[in-house]
Amino acid sequence: MKEIGTDSTPRELILRALRDGGEKSQRQIEEMLRKEGHGMHRVMLSGYLRGGLADAGDLKAREIKPFRLYSLASKEAPGRL
Repeated sequence: MKEIGTDSTPRELILRALRDGGEKSQRQIEEMLRKEGHGMHRVMLSGYLRGGLADAGDLKAREIKPFRLYSLASKEAPGRL
């Protein structure tokens, strides 16, 4: 598994993983990134999802206990890559 390279930031990788629409859990996003060959620790991914992208308005988070579902905040978000 390769680490995140300089060609893509974690933000770009996460937004790309959510681009197809719908909602995804942190685990689903982590699996998509791993399939693409990008290693990201789950704590780091959680920080980006909860503390960075959701707070910045790039993502919407919806809590369905015991987990949280993430989706793009708007239709314009994919074009902001």
